[in-house]
Amino acid sequence: MQNGSHIIFRKALPSDYRGIKALQKLNLIGNLSLQDAEDGFLSIEMDEWQFDEINRHLGIAVAVSGDTIAGYLCGTSYSYSLHFPILRMMLGKLHELAIDKKPLTSGNTFVYGPVCIERSARGAGILSGLYAELKRLAASRYGYCVLFISEGNKRSFNAHLKLGMKPLGMFEFNKSQFYILGAAL
Repeated sequence: MQNGSHIIFRKALPSDYRGIKALQKLNLIGNLSLQDAEDGFLSIEMDEWQFDEINRHLGIAVAVSGDTIAGYLCGTSYSYSLHFPILRMMLGKLHELAIDKKPLTSGNTFVYGPVCIERSARGAGILSGLYAELKRLAASRYGYCVLFISEGNKRSFNAHLKLGMKPLGMFEFNKSQFYILGAAL
């Protein structure tokens, strides 16, 4: 991405899925060196059909620079999230979690993520723009969001703390530890 490029934040269109998939592929943990993984990574691979389902259930916010997807952020409903074993594990703890002493429920909480930003665009405010767009898409239906981040993904953890996310707990999946974070919209 070129410096000074104009970024547009909006809900994804079906024509964006190919670019989302390409960005995802570049950032999957299995496709990265250990050094590159320190700069952030994705744990789950999804196909275009899954992206379309996510977009219809709640939404995918995209950051578009020209004809390039510079970043994306998915938001899914509780019911759709149950299709993914790792999300089922996290959501199994939902009844134990609260934000500002308000319990999180399947009705008031959506699942935030995954999020991915082009490496050359990281640190340029794209995450906050994606989050603002996703909150706009979700605000009429939800009051809270939850997400998980691998214990080894320090860059993502710190970036989400800067967004105002609060650590709510941890869980284990496939012998790996994950943070649960959340926020009020």
